[in-house]
Amino acid sequence: MLERKGVNGHSLLPHDLDWFRRVGEQQPDYGNGESVASPSRIRAAHDVAYHEAGIANPILFNRYPTHAPVSAAVEYAGYIYRFRNTVIHTTQVNGGFYCRAGIRMAVNNFPWLLEPERSPLDELL
Repeated sequence: MLERKGVNGHSLLPHDLDWFRRVGEQQPDYGNGESVASPSRIRAAHDVAYHEAGIANPILFNRYPTHAPVSAAVEYAGYIYRFRNTVIHTTQVNGGFYCRAGIRMAVNNFPWLLEPERSPLDELL
């Protein structure tokens, strides 16, 4: 029997993988279901609103223990760092814009990036 740890180590669900298989087989088949449009910017706005409201928790409920290993500020700093690296990686052009040879190299080698119908970032966001 395979043992399984909870999602976050504190789950009340059984740690028995066979239990999940048995219960999963009993669930009705919903097909593929219907997709729900949820753009990243909307999810991000909801997340920011949630954390803004949570700023008051340590002030109003200073003895309430949190489940979060890090603060929202630290979490967001990681997201911003990863987003920055993604932007740099997807938009980096090999060539320089300070001399004719560099400009020619960039324009000739990367027209798909310099004049795209759709931004390379759209794929990632």
